[in-house]
Amino acid sequence: MDLYNTHIVPLASMYFLCFCRFYGSVKDMLYNIYATNEIVKLVTDKTYLSYLHLYCFLIGQKVEPESVPWISTVYMESHPNRVTQTLQLRENYTHNFTSIITADLFGSSDTVQYANQYFSKVSNDFTEDHLSPLVIFKTFSVNSVEEELYIVRRGGSTYDNLSFDKSNAKFLSIEYNHPDLSAPIELSLDKSWFFVGNEIFTPSFILRLLEYQSIMYFFDEDYSVKIMDNNCNIFTLKWDEYVLLTKDGYEVKTTDESAVLVEKE
Repeated sequence: MDLYNTHIVPLASMYFLCFCRFYGSVKDMLYNIYATNEIVKLVTDKTYLSYLHLYCFLIGQKVEPESVPWISTVYMESHPNRVTQTLQLRENYTHNFTSIITADLFGSSDTVQYANQYFSKVSNDFTEDHLSPLVIFKTFSVNSVEEELYIVRRGGSTYDNLSFDKSNAKFLSIEYNHPDLSAPIELSLDKSWFFVGNEIFTPSFILRLLEYQSIMYFFDEDYSVKIMDNNCNIFTLKWDEYVLLTKDGYEVKTTDESAVLVEKE
């Protein structure tokens, strides 16, 4: 026992500390090479993205386009004969944007009216057969080309209030629940979604989140989403509810999604 305490433990501790120092030094060196060498950064990013796309393809998980900016139109179609998913998500990406066009259209408050008009045009393409339609626009922040953001609106919404102002809302946890699931699925939203006016957690928004993660799920109008905000307030959203992000936080809104689904069936 004395041999263990006087020799083995100090020796093991010394080797462990040496390994930690070596690991930290190598990590810092590699990160510095990655951050300062454009070729290494490009090759590393492309290799990682290729691996990510291959992995997601093999497990059937969707991945957003690498190139930004883009606009996506999202809606659901009813498929009552399916077992795990009676509603199927349809999503169409539009990539005919360049950073120059985006800066021209969305780069200042003077030209936001053009963005409003474009969103209105896209929204008019939805039909009555499209359940819970959404328009999602991913672009760069007007403050920095390194910062990306999402603008998301329900189909049929008014588009005269598009904003690039950040919302103070924060959600500590988002749990998707369904009666046929043995355990809830943890969902996540990064800060790029939290901008004033965004309409999130509609049925198609929830289904889209599920399709961009890897856990098997059941989805129909019986789901619920339990959310905890940064003040530890817990609330639950049902099929016909969603969240509107505001400057100071958020508001829970009600839609007529249930009525629309019954009408389609």
